[in-house]
Amino acid sequence: MSNAKYICLRDDDTNFFTSVEKLRCAYGPFWGTIPITLAVIPFAHGSERKIFDVEIPYEKKFENLRRWEQNATANELSEYHKVHPVGDNKELVENLSNMAAKGMVEIAQHGVFHRYTEFGAELLGDRMSFTALRDGKEYLEKVFGISVNTLIPPGNVIDLTVIDYMNRLGMHLFSSGRIRANSRWETLKTYIQHPESFIDKRKKTSQPLHNRYGIHYFGSHTFEEGVDANKLLKSVKNDLDSCGFSALGTHYRFLLNENSRSTYHSMIKEIASIENIQFVTANEYYNKALSAKK
Repeated sequence: MSNAKYICLRDDDTNFFTSVEKLRCAYGPFWGTIPITLAVIPFAHGSERKIFDVEIPYEKKFENLRRWEQNATANELSEYHKVHPVGDNKELVENLSNMAAKGMVEIAQHGVFHRYTEFGAELLGDRMSFTALRDGKEYLEKVFGISVNTLIPPGNVIDLTVIDYMNRLGMHLFSSGRIRANSRWETLKTYIQHPESFIDKRKKTSQPLHNRYGIHYFGSHTFEEGVDANKLLKSVKNDLDSCGFSALGTHYRFLLNENSRSTYHSMIKEIASIENIQFVTANEYYNKALSAKK
């Protein structure tokens, strides 16, 4: 298709507790008709759900989580620290595996445990090991019978140590946050090794891929509580007009609210009406954008 434009839909936090019915409810007529990249948690830790109970005030949610842990009973902590493999939800796995085979769902890796502590999300080198990230990837591949190529960090938080793990696993990054360096020296060293990072960082125009520290990655606009949907849609359209690529992220839990779901569906319908638009998975987005960049 000449002059094609590409849009990727990202949805975070599919895990053992996710039901097929909730995903169908969230996406309605779009479920199974346009591709959606699901950020899937291999082994969901209790903090992934508990954070919603303590996130007010939002800026103190990690402190609040730690306070809850300190005050919790032994029985509460026994339940809280259990991890729940997504593969144990047989109905979900069967449904998503069938959809993945048809190209209507992409399984991306969303961390390993989606563990939160008082220090924040998990994909930082002092909290995550190479073997844990590797094991999560291999588990998802065996559960769903597919290759997992896309890494989506919980909270869009990742540092250079885990980027190295990701590179060793042959994965690419889909993150709307910056890549963290763990010291000023590490920042300086990476800019010396990869001067293109500094040049790319200063670009003001939309681009399908960011070039940082020797890797290409991309992010997404986020449809979430309190967002101005009109401004968000305008940003997506501006991306598509300027570089031909854009991505829109959300959480299926948010779309279970009728008003949020209606607004989101209206946005997707308007995007779908754009001439030459193609909905693609994150893996397809990455490969097409990388090819266009060369």
